[in-house]
Order: sequence, then structure tokens, then C-alpha cells
Amino acid sequence: MQKFVKEYFNDLKSRKRMRKRAAIAVLLLAVLVVGSVAGILTQYGMAMTGDVKCGMEEHQHTADCYEEVLICGQGEGEGH
Repeated sequence: MQKFVKEYFNDLKSRKRMRKRAAIAVLLLAVLVVGSVAGILTQYGMAMTGDVKCGMEEHQHTADCYEEVLICGQGEGEGH
């Protein structure tokens, strides 16, 4: 009888240990995800700082901003 009780308590301890490890793993993954998202959002965002990340000042796009460039490199002709 004592053997079965000891096995039962050992099994309970084992399950508790596994649940604790799983909870720690989930917690670490949650911290990693939150930290990554926060880091990415603050890295590229301009928000309230006003620092320009792309190197160009804010402007309205006009016809001067666009060029007519052929992507394929072939000249215009019949069927193209």
C-alpha cells in the first residue's frame, strides 16, 4: 500500500514540475513577443519625436516626384 502512495505522490510532484516548466516557458515566450513588438514599433515609428528615418523631409508629391521609366528595358513597339 505504501508503494502505491509513494508512486502517487511522485506522480503528483512530476506533474506539478511539468506544469511549472510549461508556465515558465509560456511566460518567457510572452515576454519575448511583447519585447519584440515594442522594439519594432519604436524603431521605425516617428510618433512624437519628429526624427525623419527615411532621410527626406515631409512634402506633397507633385509631377516632379515621378519618372517615366520602362521596367522591362524594351522599347515601345507593336504588341508591347
